[in-house]
Amino acid sequence: MAAAIPLPPPLKDNLRVVDFAVGPPSNPPTSTDLSRAAFYKKALMDIYVLDPDDRITDADISAALQYEATLISIACKDSNAAPPWFVNAFETLKNDLKKQLKEDLEGVKEDLKKELKDDLKAVKEQLTQIEARQKTIDAKVSKDEVDPTVPGTPFDSTPGAFDIQVFLEVLLKGRQFPGNGLHIGEVPSPLAGEMRLQSVFTISQHPLTACSWQDDQRA
Repeated sequence: MAAAIPLPPPLKDNLRVVDFAVGPPSNPPTSTDLSRAAFYKKALMDIYVLDPDDRITDADISAALQYEATLISIACKDSNAAPPWFVNAFETLKNDLKKQLKEDLEGVKEDLKKELKDDLKAVKEQLTQIEARQKTIDAKVSKDEVDPTVPGTPFDSTPGAFDIQVFLEVLLKGRQFPGNGLHIGEVPSPLAGEMRLQSVFTISQHPLTACSWQDDQRA
């Protein structure tokens, strides 16, 4: 429902300052209507302050203020609407931000491409190095075989791999420490040059403890 257009307050008689007619405003109020309401209010306030006869009362000032405020509220239907200057300024700012954001995104994309390219190159180089080292290790392992001419050489069914099978076979089948001479308290080991205590060897050989010991070693 449209707001009713108010009538202006009646003019006071014999007031030379307020000597123009404030007619009914248009619907909706125009800028001229708003200007007249503002001048009318100002004229009454000047007389209210300067006139010693007190011909302008508080009620007159209040009526002028309410009339001006009512016209403004009717003229500005959407009180939340931004003024034109703000809309234009915001549009300009938004366009600048969009342009800057686009440039920043392009820069980020280029940086990511470069970093990913460098990372992929580094990964490929590392993989190449790992493969080369693995080939070297495989070549060495394939050459490591049991020499049957060495006294006490342990039995190894998988000479190309160092695993738990080697350890078990050395302890279960070995009866002499590899090499020459006495090796009291020492038993064969899957690693060259490594020695194990005779007590461990005895536990692995005894029928009451051998199975349990092997299970522990495989766990």
